[in-house]
Amino acid sequence: MSARARLTLRASLVLIALVQTLVGAWALLGPRSFYDNVVGVSLLPPYNEHLTTDVGGLNLALALVFAVAAVSLDRLLVRTALAGYLLYTVPHLVFHSTHLEGFDSGTAIVQNTGLAVVALLPLGLLALTRRRPTIAGLDHVQVAAPPGCEEAARRFYGGLLGLAEVAKPAPMRASGGAWFSLGAQQLHVGVAEPFAPSRKGHPGLAVPGERDLEALAARLEAAGAPVRWDDRLPGVRRFYTEDPWGNRLELLAGSAAAPGEDGERAER
Repeated sequence: MSARARLTLRASLVLIALVQTLVGAWALLGPRSFYDNVVGVSLLPPYNEHLTTDVGGLNLALALVFAVAAVSLDRLLVRTALAGYLLYTVPHLVFHSTHLEGFDSGTAIVQNTGLAVVALLPLGLLALTRRRPTIAGLDHVQVAAPPGCEEAARRFYGGLLGLAEVAKPAPMRASGGAWFSLGAQQLHVGVAEPFAPSRKGHPGLAVPGERDLEALAARLEAAGAPVRWDDRLPGVRRFYTEDPWGNRLELLAGSAAAPGEDGERAER
């Protein structure tokens, strides 16, 4: 939810809480005054003190729920409060719209317009609380490679880097390439034609510790792959290499979110 939507929602919930507090306190503490002075109430006799004070107490209870919802903005609480408010305001509107005996046209219009606004407001606020599509995490990264890359991909990503190959779904095998497990995610080598290596954009592959990182660097150098160490990111030991087709790769021991990264991000 955007900051503007949160502000609108909170302000509206506070407004409802204030209105319900005013109505509830008036009906509870001054039931006769409430009956005599609220538009349309006295046109639906008889006066019942018990019923009026109960209405006041229920409105104060609603005010409390809306006040807590306005402070917390807890989605479940907000939606529950608004749904409960609809259960109150919609039948209220229907009843008054169908019981207009004794009302002049002006009073009927004022009453029903106000009740309609009160009934429609929760619908608009419920729309603000709908779940928006969100990103749950990273599923996979893909590097491009030329046609016929499969065996070289297995030797480099599987043999040198030690990634386990994942079987591609049958309908996608004809497109070539290879998939590899990357912790909870995957790395996909996909065929691109025409092909151009990625010299700047790159995946960053994490290893458990510096000893593992150094062992990987030695293994890559022995296989003829370039290894370029980079110490610009404080607290993170890392180097860059290239796969068989010239795609840039970063291997690191530590966290890419380490302090100081923001100052170096443009250089990565």
